[in-house]
Amino acid sequence: MLIKLLHWNIWFKEKIENIVELLKEYQPDIICLNELSRGLEYNDRKNTVKFVADYLGYNYFFHEGMVWKGDGNRVAGNGIFSKFPIIKSLYVNTSTPIRRGEIERYGSVYVETKMKAFDDILTIGTDHLIYFSEFKETEDKIRETDRLVEIIKKKKSKYVISGDLNVPPTSNTIRRVEKHLSSSGPNHEEKTAFTKDADIPDYAGWKTGFEWRLDYVFATKDMKIKSAKILKTEFSDHLPILVEFEV
Repeated sequence: MLIKLLHWNIWFKEKIENIVELLKEYQPDIICLNELSRGLEYNDRKNTVKFVADYLGYNYFFHEGMVWKGDGNRVAGNGIFSKFPIIKSLYVNTSTPIRRGEIERYGSVYVETKMKAFDDILTIGTDHLIYFSEFKETEDKIRETDRLVEIIKKKKSKYVISGDLNVPPTSNTIRRVEKHLSSSGPNHEEKTAFTKDADIPDYAGWKTGFEWRLDYVFATKDMKIKSAKILKTEFSDHLPILVEFEV
């Protein structure tokens, strides 16, 4: 049987109505989204997690990685949506949260679901690693990668992880991940970011235009890849990745 998985950093400033239109067009079985939000003014304080789930009729799991200053009701994080029944979910904080501008707690969080897909139990994970200036692999980035690798090295079968890892393909982070998992494509020379200026002054690396591959899908070797492509869209500052697996 074929299963379609779509990964996308949807950018917390993008209108969620635009995001769901693309998701509806491609009808993936499993969706991994970074920068889902709740309580932010960019989406009229909507709970974008619930909006996506209700619009598509999918099961889901979400956990926040960023909390804005204030009452704690303005958050962003990662979510997994599935046509299949979700059996179990968990999250792991893969970085120590820091303060960054208006964001009181800025950190990365790995979310994972187990789901029953046809006759198989699949484990799906996603993370959005912290951005460091010019994508440098600082000591904090190394520790963040350590935590992620501790998770994925235990996965031996029926496992897929996606994420905006905020590092280029030549990075030590990607080399370490690929010691345990195989890239699901497409070719790492194909770019996913940035399609528009995110307009965040401290993020010097975000001003460099469409020249980065920051978004990835990896899987255990038993997950046979039938196709993989980067989708073109005007929405978000990243492009989505669509992978088709045979299980």
